[in-house]
Amino acid sequence: MTCRRTCLIAVLALLWPSVAGAQAIKNANFSNGLQGWEADKQSAAVERTEGQAGFHLRIFSDKSGHDPAVVQKGIRIQPGAKYRLSYSVRAGGGSSEVTGYQFFRVYATYMPQVVDGKQYGGMQQEDGAEWQDVLDQWQVKTLEFRAPQKAVPGMNINCQVRGPGSIQLANFKLELIPEDENASGISIDIRSPWYRDCIFASVPVEKIEGSAAVSTKGYAQCVVQLKRGDDVLAERKFSKDQQVEFAFPAAQLAHGAHQVRVTVLDDSGKLLEESSRQIRKLEPRENEVAFGRDHVTLVDGKPWFPIGVFRFVPEDAYVYEMARAGINAFIGPLEPKYLDQVDKYNVKLMAHINPKLPHLHNAEGRRRWTGIFLDRYNPLFNHKGLLGFFLSDEPLWRGIPLDELLDSYEFHRRLNPYRPVWINEAPRNTIAELAEYARACDVVGVDIYPVPLNSHSGLSDKKLTCVGGHTRKSRQVVQDRKPVWMTLQAFAWIHLSKPDHPAAVYPTYEELRFMAYDAVMNGATGVWFWGTDHIVKDEFWDVLLKTTAELRDISAVLVCPTVADSPASSPNPAVRIMHKKCGGYDYFFAANVTDAPTNAKISTALGVDSLDVAFEGRRAELKNGALTDRFEPFGVHIYTNAPSLPKPLVEPPPKDERLEGGSFLKRMRSRSANLPPYKGNAKWIWAKSPANDQVREVSLARKVNLPDQIKSATLLVTADDACRVFVNGKPIGDAEYKPGWTQMKKYDIAARLGPGDNVITVEAKDMGNEFCAGVLCDVVIQTAEGGQIQIVSDEEWTAADDKANDGMQVYVVGPYGAAPWLERVRILQ
Repeated sequence: MTCRRTCLIAVLALLWPSVAGAQAIKNANFSNGLQGWEADKQSAAVERTEGQAGFHLRIFSDKSGHDPAVVQKGIRIQPGAKYRLSYSVRAGGGSSEVTGYQFFRVYATYMPQVVDGKQYGGMQQEDGAEWQDVLDQWQVKTLEFRAPQKAVPGMNINCQVRGPGSIQLANFKLELIPEDENASGISIDIRSPWYRDCIFASVPVEKIEGSAAVSTKGYAQCVVQLKRGDDVLAERKFSKDQQVEFAFPAAQLAHGAHQVRVTVLDDSGKLLEESSRQIRKLEPRENEVAFGRDHVTLVDGKPWFPIGVFRFVPEDAYVYEMARAGINAFIGPLEPKYLDQVDKYNVKLMAHINPKLPHLHNAEGRRRWTGIFLDRYNPLFNHKGLLGFFLSDEPLWRGIPLDELLDSYEFHRRLNPYRPVWINEAPRNTIAELAEYARACDVVGVDIYPVPLNSHSGLSDKKLTCVGGHTRKSRQVVQDRKPVWMTLQAFAWIHLSKPDHPAAVYPTYEELRFMAYDAVMNGATGVWFWGTDHIVKDEFWDVLLKTTAELRDISAVLVCPTVADSPASSPNPAVRIMHKKCGGYDYFFAANVTDAPTNAKISTALGVDSLDVAFEGRRAELKNGALTDRFEPFGVHIYTNAPSLPKPLVEPPPKDERLEGGSFLKRMRSRSANLPPYKGNAKWIWAKSPANDQVREVSLARKVNLPDQIKSATLLVTADDACRVFVNGKPIGDAEYKPGWTQMKKYDIAARLGPGDNVITVEAKDMGNEFCAGVLCDVVIQTAEGGQIQIVSDEEWTAADDKANDGMQVYVVGPYGAAPWLERVRILQ
């Protein structure tokens, strides 16, 4: 029987058909209901997808502990082959999570062998069985896995929701991933220069250093050369038994491209394989932004510690107030007026760039587009106000294709090697998955929002200390070879969906301060804050800006080296210590990493009687080089023997009486809260190119035929991210793009309309915010006879009659109230 079973498995392995696409999954788009899927109809249904062609599967549960699943069984696969399973998913409502996320999982299991009616054990392998989460907006998810080495009768796709709540699933696709049979046996690791394989004038290096790992079969000798073109500048040879470590002088290299070339030879000297890495020595430029070996940001060679917020508002009062409170960076559009504006207040901008370049089908098309891009943006690339480029927010979690990100990253890296590219990830996914996406950036990081205690962190640690945990994980992702900038919580979860909810929980000052220092103490070299556009509670602005001001005041210490073998220690396991040296003085950062108060003895090995406790207005007494202090839950104390703190890395702008007189931030919120909400039935619309690519700039038009006389005409309009309006070809208002979709502009357009045909045109830009782009427009016309004509943005609009819009297709992104905008638009009077 054993022999027969073995032979049968071998035959199955030989005869197993290839899986080459979505046809391998039966009814993958649910156009035939639940056919091909096993489901409890009390917990699953197929529905038509609103606003889109097609159907989706909805799985729902009304209580905790009830986690219904829908399964398709018996999908045939090749033993040991790699596969990619992709699908679309969104939350369907009913989640009890404070974050609003809905937990679900889609994973693969494998059927056991059955011979002569007898089951020969189950296959224990499962792929993708970890719980994931999703919000109320469609995301594309992918799962890559390798099938079991032994042949199995089939694979099962399991779709499950964690109750209470529901999910919607659509567009399943299973693809076979070809194996790379020509993988190189040479791996080159460059340790110096340590950033982008580039030598900057502001960050010179003395040597090009690195190593090579060789796995080529039959090799006897390895030769490493430093070359410029065909000229060999330096060379080292290694036998098979030697470790390949090299160092070549770099100080006198000419500007331009060089290569570290590794060749592998056999005993006879025959070339077996070769590989190379390009090293570029860049021409000097003003305002260079690079990184030190310790991952500290360097602006023209000088240390700089990012303290940023994601939201940029193009108002002097906003930038000024933020800058005075220690904020030194924003994320915003790559526009000259905005770069000038932030630079005026000694602040910098991380500019949004497109994570997906235009889909041009030939080299000539890409060349033309590149020329247009350079004409527009090249003058800005060395602007003092430009810190770098923000490529994508949470791309792995949201299912953004990696090849698109790599394409965009390489494009911007080649055009401007003097500015870094940053990707921020969700607190999810494995180190291996994140490492793949980290190839598309120079700076990595994670956003993590643990207040109140919730499920946002993908680690087992859900407390405030998960900030440090995700910082360490990010460092593992890039093997400590790239900087980590962490994004912290500047909002209350419930106010994301219910801005009027009275029981919102914001981080306290003590919690926010701990999270910032927890990030730094675990290796972050920059701290950002997300969610400021959702701040409803004015008092939280004071908490946030008090924290950022402290970070500014201690910034010169934060960029100094951490003492590796510090004598500072505490026998209390609740207290962690980071020791830094700055200007010849010692700084001991001590943090209580628990949610309980504690007393701790801290040994410093300093022969002084007392240490100043920074920002607390007191001194801590020492006895025999040790102090004892009280720590509140998640409390942080900074002890120093310095007579005063060093000068901040970024000085605040000088006081401007024109911009004083109360908090603009609080006035802005109050002004917005008092505006009437939009309650119409317009839809969010946008356009796609003939190649079905979403475009960054659109011109949308709507024709309307009017009687001889009208009494009034009012137009409401907004766009994510910015728009301007024309009526019959003439601009309305100041015709200037201004970002911000939460407020609809109101225009009286009666004087611009005439009898017969009229054309209303909205030109809009997506300035880099990725979650969605859309135009929302509502026009009400009162006729002289008392009638009313209403025009809203919907599927009846078309792309404007312009060559640039040739072939564009207008589509509905979603009705008003849909995610991510929800019902948060107000009418600017």
